Amino acid sequence: MDVAVFGANGRTGRLIVAELARRGHAPLAITRRPVEVAGAAAHRVLDLSDTAAVREAAGGAAISALASSRGNRACSALAEALGPCSGLRLVTVAGAAVDAPGDRKPWPERRFGPLLARLVGEMILDRQREFAILTLAEARWTMLRPPRLTNGAATGRAALSFDRPVSGRVARADLAVAAVDALFDEELVRRAPFVAEARRGGGRPAAATADKALAPRAGSR
Repeated sequence: MDVAVFGANGRTGRLIVAELARRGHAPLAITRRPVEVAGAAAHRVLDLSDTAAVREAAGGAAISALASSRGNRACSALAEALGPCSGLRLVTVAGAAVDAPGDRKPWPERRFGPLLARLVGEMILDRQREFAILTLAEARWTMLRPPRLTNGAATGRAALSFDRPVSGRVARADLAVAAVDALFDEELVRRAPFVAEARRGGGRPAAATADKALAPRAGSR
């Protein structure tokens, strides 16, 4: 299967490309500048302002590992470009700081959230804008919301939850696996689950679906 990966040269994006290739898919690495991405079947340099080119590159399946920055609204720009694509399956990797209906985040996150917003406010606001755009989109989207990302090998302990993260961290390698899994999981369409490393007795494996019916679909049509 051909899968476009936006932000393929980032630390998480590279792992997503590698995971797709490991499973026998053909990842198209999409970046803002020429750079080699191991495992990519093809590579394209794109400006997100070129909507027609972005939609053509996305094809029928895409994963976004983009990150917004000061003055660069990359995440909401991609959502605006791909939102009208009704035939597209889109998985985007955001963060636990994004709020969604039904959240019941623990008090430390509620307490320090405003501080985080002041430190990296533009990035969080653009992620929140991305979520708002997707809730009205025709594309069949899923937004993954990991907490703090760590490096190192996959642990195999990533778990999905819908009201709050089951822990405060997740390995990038586990997140990459969860992102590729989500691409083929129909029960996650139009949902924004947290993805975090499960502690003993907490959460469910990211591949499990038993608890997904408990979460409403955002902006269901």
